[in-house]
This record gives sequence, C-alpha cells and structure tokens, in this order.
Amino acid sequence: MTIRSRSQQELRDSPPPYTMAADNYSADVKQSLDNDRIDAKGSALLPYSASQRTTPPPRRYMGLRTLLLLLSLSAGFTYYTLSSTPDTSVYGEEVNFHSWSASLSWKNKGHHSHSQSKSHSHSWWKSLTGASSHHQCPHRARVQRTVNGMLEALHAKAAFAEHMVDAGDIDSPSSSNATLHTTMPDVAKYLEEQFLSVPDPKSARAALKNYTSRLHVAGTDHDYQSALQIQQEWAELLGAPKVDDPTALLFDAGSPESIHYLTGDWTASGNKARVWTDTYYVWLNYPKNSSLSLSRPGGEVAFTANLSEDVIKEDPTSSQGNQPFHGYSKPGSASGPIVYAGLCTIDDFAALKKKGVKVEGAITLCRYGGPFRGLKVRASADAGAVGTLIYSDPLEDGNVTEANGYKPYPHGPARQPHSVQRGSVQALSFYPGDPGTPGEPSYKNATRLDPEEADSLPKIPSLPISYSNAKPLLEALVGHGVNTAELESKDSLWVGKVPGVEEYWSGPSEMVASMENNMTSIESKAIWNTYAFIPGLISDETVITAVHRDAWTFGGADPSSGTAAMHELVAGLGHLTNEYHWRPMRNILIASWDAEEYGLVGSTEFGEDYAQWLREHAVAYFNTDVAAAGSWLRMGASPSLAQLYRDVAKSVEDPNSKDEASPKLNITKVGPLGSGSDYSVFLQHLGIPSSDIGFAYSARDGDAVYHYHSNYDSFYYMDHFGDPGFKRITTIAKVLGLATWRMSQSLFLQLDVGEYVSVIGEYIDEVQAKFNKAKRDGPLGKGTSRSSGRWQGCHHALFKDLKSSHARLQAATKELYDEKAQVEKELRDLAGDHTYSASEPMSGPGLGDAVLSDVSSTPSDLPSEAHFSLSRLAELSSSSLPQPSPLPALLARVASINRSLRLFEQTFISPSGLKDRPWYKSLLVGPGRWRGYGATPLPGLMEAIVLDGDWDEVISEAKRLEEAMRRAGKVLKRGAGPKKGSKGGRK
Repeated sequence: MTIRSRSQQELRDSPPPYTMAADNYSADVKQSLDNDRIDAKGSALLPYSASQRTTPPPRRYMGLRTLLLLLSLSAGFTYYTLSSTPDTSVYGEEVNFHSWSASLSWKNKGHHSHSQSKSHSHSWWKSLTGASSHHQCPHRARVQRTVNGMLEALHAKAAFAEHMVDAGDIDSPSSSNATLHTTMPDVAKYLEEQFLSVPDPKSARAALKNYTSRLHVAGTDHDYQSALQIQQEWAELLGAPKVDDPTALLFDAGSPESIHYLTGDWTASGNKARVWTDTYYVWLNYPKNSSLSLSRPGGEVAFTANLSEDVIKEDPTSSQGNQPFHGYSKPGSASGPIVYAGLCTIDDFAALKKKGVKVEGAITLCRYGGPFRGLKVRASADAGAVGTLIYSDPLEDGNVTEANGYKPYPHGPARQPHSVQRGSVQALSFYPGDPGTPGEPSYKNATRLDPEEADSLPKIPSLPISYSNAKPLLEALVGHGVNTAELESKDSLWVGKVPGVEEYWSGPSEMVASMENNMTSIESKAIWNTYAFIPGLISDETVITAVHRDAWTFGGADPSSGTAAMHELVAGLGHLTNEYHWRPMRNILIASWDAEEYGLVGSTEFGEDYAQWLREHAVAYFNTDVAAAGSWLRMGASPSLAQLYRDVAKSVEDPNSKDEASPKLNITKVGPLGSGSDYSVFLQHLGIPSSDIGFAYSARDGDAVYHYHSNYDSFYYMDHFGDPGFKRITTIAKVLGLATWRMSQSLFLQLDVGEYVSVIGEYIDEVQAKFNKAKRDGPLGKGTSRSSGRWQGCHHALFKDLKSSHARLQAATKELYDEKAQVEKELRDLAGDHTYSASEPMSGPGLGDAVLSDVSSTPSDLPSEAHFSLSRLAELSSSSLPQPSPLPALLARVASINRSLRLFEQTFISPSGLKDRPWYKSLLVGPGRWRGYGATPLPGLMEAIVLDGDWDEVISEAKRLEEAMRRAGKVLKRGAGPKKGSKGGRK
C-alpha cells in the first residue's frame, strides 16, 4: 500500500467521505430505531437523501449499510445470562455490578430495580431478542449503546477507507489473490500522519507570544479575557458553531446550560464539536504590599530587603510584572530571630530539635526544593515558628552557576540573583481545590467554611524572596547555633551555594527579622474553566486531555508552553474533523483549567462537581502543564498508561536529537504521580488512569536555569533558553495528541492493567523493605505503638497475606487477558471465514479491517493466512452470514473487557480516604503526606509504617489493601466472563 498527501484544494473539492457512511447512517438508524419502524427481518434499506450527494450511492455502500443494519439488529448477545441479581459492592456501598451489563452503576438513594425499567425507544431490541421489560435497565441500555457505537465507528472507518481508495489516496491491492486486511491500518496511519503534520514550531511560537503578552493571574480580568480567547480559538480550530458574543457560551457551574453542554444529548444538532466556559466561585487572595528587614539588638536596622524583581531591558515584559507573593498566605506581621531550617521538612526540624536549636518564636528561612512550599510553612508553624521566608538557592542549579563562570539571565543560563519563585502555600497534600468547600463544587451560592476552619490554609504569614535577599540573613546566622555541615548526609543537604556565603549556620540569629505580609482578605472570586467537546460514537466513554491556563506572572513555561502545545493539539484534531469529517469512537473532552496555581482549584472543582459522571464515563485523563522548560522528557502516569506512551513515542521525533536521521523519542521511565498538577482529582480522588508529560528543567543535564513562577518566566526566556526553536512544545502536542487519538479510537481501551498489577507487586516489596527498616530502627521497633508487643510477631503473616492477595490478582489478570486473546482470535476467525480473490468485484475495506486494525497494536504480527477479510461480508448476501451474527456478541465481550480495564483503578478508591486527609482516596498512590510533590506508593500502609509507627494502623491498612485487591480481582474476572460450562457462560 502507498499513501500520498493531498493538497488542501483537493480536500475541499472532494465530497465528504462520511456523507453517506456516518452522518446519514447514524441519524437514519437512530430515527428508525426510535420510531420502531425497522423491519424485524432486517430487510429494509436506509432512506437516502439525494440532496447530500450529487451521484447515486455506489452499490457497495448499499451492501455495507444493509450489513450494518442487520448486525445492529441481530440478537447476538449470548455472552451473559440476563440476570438482575447485583454483585458485591465494589466502591464502598454505592456500586453494584451486573454480570450481563458490562457497566458500572452509581446508585442514587432510591432502590434500583430492573423490573421497573422502561424500554421506551428500545422496543425494537425487545422484539428481536425476546427480552422482556424486566431486562430493560439503564445498564443494559449502556451496553447496547456501546456496541451500537462500536458498529457505527467501524462502519464510518470502513466508509472512510472506501473514500480514500476512490480518491486515490490509498492504492488498491493488485496481486492476484490480494486481500485488503492492511488497508484499515494504513488508513489509521494516514490519519495519524495527517494529525502529526499540523503541530508546527512557528505556530506554537506565535501562540505562546500571544498568551504571554500580559499577566493572567487567576480571578483577574486578564484571566477572564484569556478564557474567552481560548474558547474562541478552540471553536475556530474545531469548526464548532460560531457565536457573535463569546459570553453567550459563558455559564455558571451547576446551571442547566453548563450541565447540558457536558452531559446532554446533542444528536439533534449533528453532534458537532462544541465549546463553552464554566464559572466557579472560589477563595482567592492577592498582595497589597510587603516588607522585610533585619535589626541589630539595639533596634538599628541593618538590612532592608528589596522584595521586587529587577527590570531587565532585554526582557520587555519584566517591567510589567507583579510583586512576589504567596497565594493563600496568611496576612499579618511577624518578628523574631532567624532560624535556617534547610528544606524545612519535618525531618529537618527533628534534626534541629535534636541539636537543641530553638525554633519557637523564630522566623524560619527555608530553601526551595523538596516538599511543596505549603508544607514548609505548615511544618514551620508546627515547630512553633511565627513566620516563614522561602528562597531559591543556587544549590538547586547544578553546575550552571555564576561561581562556575556562567553569566546570569538574560546574558547567560545562570539564575538571575533577584529572581523570586511565587506560589501557593496551601497544604496541597492534605486538600487541594477551594479551601472553603472541601469535597463540594464551589457554586456561586455554595455553603463555605470560615477561613479559620479551613485546615489546608497556613497559620502563619510567609514571603518568597530571592537569594540576593537571603544572603544577608544567612550571613547574620554565621556563628550562631549549629554549623549545618554537621547535619549533612547523602539524603539531607543543608549547605547551599549562595555566592559569598561560605558557611550555613542554623541560628537562632542574634539579629531580629521583621516581616509584613499585607494581603487582601480571602474572598470568593470568579474563575473560568474553558472546554471543548468532540462527540464520539460511543457516548458513554470519554477521553480527557487538559492543561491549566492561569499563571503567577506571564507564564512563559508554566503554563503557557502547555497552553501553546494544546493549541497545536487542538489544531491537529480540528484538521481531522474539518478536512476529513473524522469523528472519534469515544468522546474527547479538552479542558483549560483555571486557578491551578492556587492549589489545583479549577480542575478539583470540576472533579468534585461531576464526580459521578466521571466515574461512569472517563476512561483516561491526559495532562500537560509545563510543556517545555528544559531538555528532560518527564513522564509520570498510572502504570496502565505507560505502554501507550512508549508506543506513541515511537511515532514522534526526538527534538533533542542531533542525529540527521531524526531518531524517535524513547520513553524509558514512567514514574508514579504525586501531586502538583491537575491530574490529582482524577487519579487520587476518583481513580481515573492519569498521566502528566512535559520537557522539564534538568540541572544534571546542564539546562539553563528555569525561572519558575518568576517575572522572568516570560516569552523572552522561552525564546532564548526554555525552548529555542519551539520543537519541544510541538513534540508534546504530538505525543499528547497521539495518546488522546489512540485512546479515543482503539476498539480495546489502551490500558495495560497487567503492567499495573506487576507494579503493585513492586510497591508491596518496597513497603516491606520500609517495614523491616522501621521495625529495626524506626518507631515500630521502639515500642512507641500502643500495641507493639501484641503485633510484633504478625509481620511475617501480614506480608504473606498481602502477597497471596496479589497472586490472586495476577491470576485474575491472566483470566482477563486470556479472554481478550480469545475475543481477538474469534474476530480473526470470523474474518478468515470470508476470503476473496482479486477476480471478485473489489469494493474496498469494510468492517472486519476496521475491527482488526484496532484489535492489536501490532497488526503486522497477525497471521497472514487468515486474510482478515471480514470486509468482504459487505458484499455477501444476508443469507450467507451466520445467524444470529456473532459480531455484536463479540463486541459486547469487548465492552465487558473495556469496563474491567476502565474500572480497575477505581477499585482501589477508598470512601474513607487516607489518614488525616480523607479527600485523597487512592490506596495505590498519592502525594506523600509531608512531601506534596513526591509520590508515595500504597500511601495508607506506607505512612502507617514510616510516619505513624502504629501497629494497629499497619494491620488495618494492610487489610484495607487486601480487600481492594480482592475487589480488583473480581472486576477483572467480570471482564473475563463466566468460565466455560458455568451457568450463563458463552454458547
């Protein structure tokens, strides 16, 4: 097969490939089914509108359409017993699984009864299958919709292939006994290549220059304007219906309009892409003014800090920046001696306490790095401090420092001495989102806590400062307290690299520091999430890809590089929808979150708002934030998504390569996700497989220092240091776009639970190693637990039980994969039953090729002798087809497998959540309680061991994890179906 590119004019002049095959077919079939006008024998042809095509439909289209009608009406659902008996709860007490339905029910308070279900427009199904109204429930209807959506999608793809053959974009086979089994994979490859041809460095540069032209802090007028700008851009790129006034698509979250735009039925409008913006009302605060000074014991002021960042003439927007501040910082003043506490971790404060360093009443000086900044302030307050100052030390910059001969920004890659990192000081790992409405969406009229009641807000004031302002403070500490070189270890670095400071002492200082942090009161402010929705043919499954939009300043890298990448991604998908009339098999939701910088606020409010819908519909969440700030491709994801990204990377060129052959990306490490970006609510609150990707700054690789959350995070920085040439931004657009495309298109969901189960085994081993260490020399070994003597002999049984549960989970995984292999084989066998030769009339590819192009990620590995020519069924008479057709039953089994893949991670969601932070509900992975950014595997069990040292809690958490693995195994077994010979088994 060969593929050639077509000019834009040829594309415009050619008739839309889906005119007959998708749009009319879908609408006509649905209208016919709803009106119960289909001949029970399946002999009726679909009505044909001559106004939509200038020439009569080819004979082969009629045959294919007739076949699809027969298949969609066939009573082929023989896989499961039609039983209304609910299975055991999977998520707390809220979820029931039904063995036939292959779907998840999130029950309301009312009783769910199959016998009360209404058939309504689905009486055609009843008449053909003999099913009584007893069997017509929403869960069965969901399977029915899913299978019909698959059939529609396969039909549309086949028709697209027909059109491409007719147009000459794909050559027809010419050998004497050729088959068309490779045509659909070639079409998929063609469309992928068309998508990859769109993201462009010049376009990304223009988009980034636009997005970084002004400040856009969350909740401000510029932020509002940026939301409407993104809404209009996405609408134009995707060909969504145009509106003269963009505010006509601006809704209050929770309003009927907002809900309808996400979850409503848009069939009557042709299922075109749609865009809109939702408004939430959340707590925010902003700076007024601040000050910092250092006084000698007699009261003489020895130093007054200049807390602003220098204006740099080469960086034109640096003169328009805002003053440094901490979002959600407690307003007020504080005074006291300075105590340098390293990274201000709980371990650092423990080390100071052991050395006799008094923190009570002091102002802590903390280096950035390590835990989330909000946890530095929280740990300082817990240690008795009255205020906190946080600065960026050149220690974090590797060898790219002035001391090593590098010039500072903008004349070189070293850190600008006056650069300041802003950021939120919410305790992110305890609760993200609007602090005033924990667990609930922040509607305009929402009931809110008092600020004093919000546990995630800081209790002491804080300020961010530059290392040039930290230098006099560090110098004032010399000779006081402990020389922190004594505290150095490979796991704990205390001595920094501020120029001119030779020794880092702990203090307390003899001099007294005074700080003022004047902030506006925390109050409810509007923020704006912007969305684009591309409807798929399976209306119950949605792929989400997103980036946040707000920034502390101009957001050159964070997040506007991500927003620019999303612009290119949307342009690529728009190219497919506009030029090729492409429609995904699954819905695609694209989001631009607001107020991420304050604490993942916009995404969290959305997740809390649509929690039930997301549990039922979302199959994966793909995130980017900083698309480019250096050369290191940073990839974090649920292990079930790792293989998808490895495969996608093989189709995208490496922007860092110096090789003229342009080798492809190679993703070798996919790490776990902690927190720090918008995947948190999806992954750790709802259990939806998630990922985050971007090119990050790497000191080890000698990248130019990234001025994170500074006025210097600007277009000038990106153009000269962050991503010169804009190839990395473009690469992220391609990788994220292909991941979204493949997840939305594949017949089987691209979720590898096998890899996840293997990783869970590694997690258990890791926790056991920590357990053994804690038992030997940690709190578990010191008898601090209230029941340590009672349980110390149980640890061997504890991990033996965990590993036995894991082994059963592995066995259930194998059952699911065996069923998947069997379904693939039966699809291949079905295709192989109908071969043809070149002497037969050639009609182009059809249903079977579409199926088989998605069954395997490596079509070339499939046995060639099978020919996979199910497409030829389109040319056969209906009497020659197996009756009832096995295809809907096979697709129902695919739907069941997909349901198990989708729900796997949700089974590890615990309604009661983690200790001291119930919002975080995943038992698999979460941000460390005192780490914030960093991921902790099996957090409930791990932290019971290393933080709490409580045997009772360890036993309880181990049992909770065992029960989650049991639930997960049951979900996987449901996808595998009844064993042969059992009641309700496959016939």
